[in-house]
Amino acid sequence: RDFGFDLGRHVVLEAEVRRLEEATGGEDGATAVGRAHFMRAALPSCRTERAYERSPTSTGVHNMAPRPLAPIRSFSTHLARSTSSHLARCGCGSSWAGEAADGGRFDEAEESMLSKIVLGRLAIGNWESFVEIVRGVFAEVAADPSLSEGPSAGANAGYIPQLKDAPSDRFAIAVCTVDGQTCGFGDCEEFYSVQSTGKSFAYTLAMKEHTKAHNPKHEGPEGKAYVHQFVGQEPSGRAFNDFALTRPDANGIEHPFNPVTNAGAIVTCSMIDEHNPLPVKPGDARSERMESRLSKYKGFLSELCGGEELGDCMDIFESERSEAFNNYALANFMRARGTFPPSVRTHDQLRECVDFYLRVCSSRVNTRLLSIAAATYATFGTCPLTGRTALPATNAKQTLAILSSCGMYDFSGEWACTVGLPAKSGVSGNIFLVVPGMFGICVWSPRLDVMGNSVRGVRMAQLLKEHMSCSLLDIIARSRY
Repeated sequence: RDFGFDLGRHVVLEAEVRRLEEATGGEDGATAVGRAHFMRAALPSCRTERAYERSPTSTGVHNMAPRPLAPIRSFSTHLARSTSSHLARCGCGSSWAGEAADGGRFDEAEESMLSKIVLGRLAIGNWESFVEIVRGVFAEVAADPSLSEGPSAGANAGYIPQLKDAPSDRFAIAVCTVDGQTCGFGDCEEFYSVQSTGKSFAYTLAMKEHTKAHNPKHEGPEGKAYVHQFVGQEPSGRAFNDFALTRPDANGIEHPFNPVTNAGAIVTCSMIDEHNPLPVKPGDARSERMESRLSKYKGFLSELCGGEELGDCMDIFESERSEAFNNYALANFMRARGTFPPSVRTHDQLRECVDFYLRVCSSRVNTRLLSIAAATYATFGTCPLTGRTALPATNAKQTLAILSSCGMYDFSGEWACTVGLPAKSGVSGNIFLVVPGMFGICVWSPRLDVMGNSVRGVRMAQLLKEHMSCSLLDIIARSRY
């Protein structure tokens, strides 16, 4: 800051360079005293490679593979060993153009991250204090006996045998900021099925696939306009698996209220890779066509989660399908009212829609991965760990709008008043939250309340909101002053 240092534009004010030269008595401002002064004043956390090893704890960027640890280490080593010419290339003159110590060059995303770290412009500036708040709230919720035993503690989902028998004492929280700062506590690496949280990703992908940018042969309404020909955008005020549709539209067709009820998600899942040329095999949930369609969904989810490969919880799928009478009945109920897109016409196609939906809900994730996905939505489409764009900003904003009003089932109104953030819950016990422009959070605890939301997860979110004042309205209010 003392030097007007800006890695994004590779510029340091020439007047400041001359001031350094005068202060050190050197002809080019690059004597040993000058270098030490420069690194003390402008680069407090990047003085040497050894010093940098301690800095991730205070910045939160220690888990950011594949970027930007290597370029930052390279850059800091380069600074520490710099001669006058090296110092010029590292920012003390307009000639530096992002050259790394190994002769390579930093890409634009890496340079932007370096700039934020050096200038203290990361999403969460006082990272250590932030982590202590998260740690304290996690400990408070974990120690609350009313949230771990007795009637107010809730119970595992009872209608899916595998979830009913899962360990109910598991508890985790993970945070990922829009700059890739990460922290987590508890069972963050333990895997479970994504359940209804996957409806959010299926909705986004359905919008993404129905655009000319994704499919040049697509004709007619695109993205949101296409999907919402068949699915509504209203909170239902009913249970997530209820037989409730909207009033008939101008064409006499009834629709699910929104994409994150069971009915709505079955319809949006039917739109993913809907024109796959492989044959439908009724009742075969592992057919070549099913796996081909799922690869599109899991590939998209992997992009959201930083490129990590995702698997399946097939035991959960088989358990859920054995009790899926309500979902199959919902699909038939909607097909009789003309709800599905034209690609779903036969009984075999209808059954495949439900099986595909159940496979989507059985995708294998963990708390850390879902926090990264939440951070990708918080950036409106760019994964903070890879720098790659996973979805268009318009799709991200539309998804967050739906989650703000409908994501917590018939608890969505109270959630809006007590937490005030876009969120989606799953009956495996996860809650996926997004603080737009700042960070994403995932909380996981399997015990559910009567509405199907994690008891500990809801309480954790409410306490974090109280401590950080991070609801959407809080953020807007702060921006005015």
